[in-house]
Amino acid sequence: MNALDKDIKELQIRLKDGSIQRAYWGIVSYMSRLRAVFADKLGDRAVSGLYQGYFDVTYFALFPDELKARDLKLAIVFNS
Repeated sequence: MNALDKDIKELQIRLKDGSIQRAYWGIVSYMSRLRAVFADKLGDRAVSGLYQGYFDVTYFALFPDELKARDLKLAIVFNS
């Protein structure tokens, strides 16, 4: 069995036991709550939507007035 076959079998095991889904849900849930905190403080227009990318990257951007005036933004990133 080659390395790819072993990796696919391992992925199938993890998907079947639910650990990947639970971990991903936990990350997205935490980042959603964190985004909501910033939206409450800065206003919804100053916070982007949540980007739920691959398993290893989830982020949102902040556009506070001070940064927006300089065409800048701040990204809050979960990167595993």
